[in-house]
This record gives sequence, C-alpha cells and structure tokens, in this order.
Amino acid sequence: TGYYDGIGTFFTSYAVNELGVSEGFAPTLYGLAGVTFILFAIPAGFVGAKFGRRRTIIAGILLFGIDMVLGYFVTSSTQMGIVLAISGIGWALINVNTLPMVIDTSEDERLLGTYTGLYYLASQIGSAIAPGMMGTVIDLFGSNFKTIFITGPAFFVLGLIAMTLVTRGEAHVKEPAA
Repeated sequence: TGYYDGIGTFFTSYAVNELGVSEGFAPTLYGLAGVTFILFAIPAGFVGAKFGRRRTIIAGILLFGIDMVLGYFVTSSTQMGIVLAISGIGWALINVNTLPMVIDTSEDERLLGTYTGLYYLASQIGSAIAPGMMGTVIDLFGSNFKTIFITGPAFFVLGLIAMTLVTRGEAHVKEPAA
C-alpha cells in the first residue's frame, strides 16, 4: 500500500512536469491503475486459489515492480496509461491475496483479529512513511519526479525476498461432507 500511496502523492507533479499533461488530466491518468485493480480484484482471488497465494503475490510483485521500472522510461501519457493499467493488475494480485494469507497463518481462530490488526498496522505504516521517503528521494535527485518509478521497485525486491521466506498462509482445501 505504501508504494502506491507514495506514487499517488507525487504523480500529478510527475505527469505535469515530465509528460506535459494538465493538472486536471493527471489524476484521471493515475486512476487507470485503480480501474484495473477493481476489474482484476475478483480474478486475482481466483488466480490465488488456483496457483497459490504465495506464487500469486510473487507474480504481482514482479509484474508491478518491472512495470514501474518501465514507467521510468515513459515519454507519453498513452504509454503511462498502459503502465498504470498493468500496475493495477499487479497490485490486485498482491493486495487481494495478502490479507487472506496473513489470516490463514493463524492456527488459533481467536487470534484472527490480532493478525488482521497487525496486517493493517504494517500496511498503514507503509502508507504513512512512503510519501516522505519518496519526497526525500525526489529532493536528493534534484526534483526529478521520475524517481518515483525507481524507489518502489527497490522496496519490492525486499518484499520479494520476504515472500520467498513465507511457508504458511495458503488456502486450505476443505473436503466435501460425505
């Protein structure tokens, strides 16, 4: 969630300064990621059920991360629209499968609320600190707003490493009642 929030904070500045779009059109362009997220949310759950949540989240991290690196090289609003649409799909693969995976790591149903709370705590901390971190990187690179597309993928590598260490949280297959 943090990276998505970090991009959102600076996207209008990026789109106006780098792509030459109007301040009114920039949020519409950014909205493409949200639209594809919504459209792909339910299919992302099916993908997670079929191929495994861990694999699906890893695929989403790779798709979103690689797509954002490509975003660094975009030169038009049309290209950016494609990048953002693909990113929304990657984000759905990650986001839709993460909370169920966290909940399914709990072997004690009495702790489901605690696990859910820990998930949202981590998610909201990321959302709170990402804009500041991205702003710092932008400042370090002389107000280069394109750096928003490199900062996140660097953290995606850490997420990818973390996901390779996950050993629990897959959906449980329930046997039909006889």
